[in-house]
Amino acid sequence: MHTKIVVGENFTVSKTENQFIEVCFTYPDKTFWEGCFPVYYSPMSIQLEESEINELLPCAYEELSPALVASSAEKTRKRWSKGTSSETYKVFESLLSGNWECRSCGAGKINDQPAARIRDIKKNGFVIATRTKYCQICSQKQYHDILLIFDLNFEKKVEFRKPIPEEMRKKIINVLGKKDVFLNVIRPEEQFVIDHKYPSQRWKEEESDNVDLSDQEIRDKFQLLTNQSNMIKSRLCDQCCRTNIRPDFLGVKWFYHGNENWIDIEKIGGCYGCPWFDLAEWKEAIRRQLQP
Repeated sequence: MHTKIVVGENFTVSKTENQFIEVCFTYPDKTFWEGCFPVYYSPMSIQLEESEINELLPCAYEELSPALVASSAEKTRKRWSKGTSSETYKVFESLLSGNWECRSCGAGKINDQPAARIRDIKKNGFVIATRTKYCQICSQKQYHDILLIFDLNFEKKVEFRKPIPEEMRKKIINVLGKKDVFLNVIRPEEQFVIDHKYPSQRWKEEESDNVDLSDQEIRDKFQLLTNQSNMIKSRLCDQCCRTNIRPDFLGVKWFYHGNENWIDIEKIGGCYGCPWFDLAEWKEAIRRQLQP
């Protein structure tokens, strides 16, 4: 990792499943940028592994340098594909600094429904993070928003992963019983991440559209996790891709098919039998194994 790049803690945007990691860039002229980098961002079907983030951060560091930040903001402005007379565009312009902007002092003065305007900006293909921070201007803790103005280079990820429409998301959660398979507990739907059982790190082709899925197709393809357990799985899958050694589950190294070695088996793939591939099936297989 670049010595002038400091990575902090992960945080989840309130009332969403979108997750970011804190980042601080320090430059030779003593200026700095405090922002974040996306880890999981559902509006653009983005899910990045730690290794991918580490590869992309130096590029972001350069694009936000004092010499290039104005150019990066202008490139971001040119990506706007709609009219420029709307209040949504004015809110968009107010975020082009690429820094955390107080919603009360900025977007809230442009439009009385800033959250709706920010949702519209996201729908236009922009990455925005939101969190509560102390504002030096109004001396209050307020929602702050940051528009990421560096090139995210997500073409391959976005191409392979298809979005899940809101109606299908609700159906998936209902079909899967609103049950978190990590802890075996029922949760409110806003707490779930819909996890692809077969990890995207192993995909070799584009995902099929997530529309008109039958109940059985849903059960075969997805499981319900939280942001935290999804991140654990994601990092373990990333490690498995590097080593081809399948991970254990909380210290329990047991597989209902195969062993710890990841082998690309025709039709079922090398993930079948790994606890993280299908946690419910793995737990049920252990239960059957322990029956007298």
